[in-house]
Amino acid sequence: QRGTITVDLSAVEQFEALALPPTEEEVRGGEEYRSLGPADCQCFAVQASSLGNRLAAERNAVCAQHSAKPHRNERATWLKLQILGESEIAARDMSAAQALEAYYKLAAVEQGRENFAKSLAELSEAQKNVAKLTDRGLQGIADDGSLERQRFELSSQLGQLELDRRELNGTLRNKLGVPVHEPWWVVWPDTPLAVDANPIDVDAAVAIAMQSRSDLRMLRIVLYNTDEETIGAVRAVLVQINGLLGLEPASSC
Repeated sequence: QRGTITVDLSAVEQFEALALPPTEEEVRGGEEYRSLGPADCQCFAVQASSLGNRLAAERNAVCAQHSAKPHRNERATWLKLQILGESEIAARDMSAAQALEAYYKLAAVEQGRENFAKSLAELSEAQKNVAKLTDRGLQGIADDGSLERQRFELSSQLGQLELDRRELNGTLRNKLGVPVHEPWWVVWPDTPLAVDANPIDVDAAVAIAMQSRSDLRMLRIVLYNTDEETIGAVRAVLVQINGLLGLEPASSC
């Protein structure tokens, strides 16, 4: 037999309370903020790079093995160290780039939260003024329903920005190497945001990248130094970095 489903909403705040513009303290979340500049963001991410640290440990292990047997296959050992060193730099560069991307996204989110909060405050003030005019018998001057819809939309967008803020802070804490057991605090991106209207020389940027990217330098080292004597060592170390790099070519049969 079909019954009736009822929901007890007594513990839920009324819409009017939910739609009120947040105070500045609420926008800040009442949380502890820690100022962080972009340079420090990159430095901490470089130090905390999990792959970079693993490759550094492997490089140190190769050095220790070579010290124990210094005259054993020196070319292969040199090549291993070059591959691990360049791969470590590439991994740390990638960690810094990912952290910086999250950092600037967070800066945009924080700015957006403040802007939305100001807009909500202005809408609330406009609604108060409309209510005063309506009480005086002046009808049709403004559509309070339209203002209410705008306020609801802004509140929803502000809520989404809050979710984005927490996600980006979680990403940053991970990239910066913050221990998981450390009490929660959030990053305040301490950096001026300005538009740079100067055009980018794309060809020059590509040329610099081709020369300075560590992963490309590593591949060039492998290309010009791999032979029958070193191929085994090269494959072994490349498999540790990227399994696809160390695979033997598939048979054409």
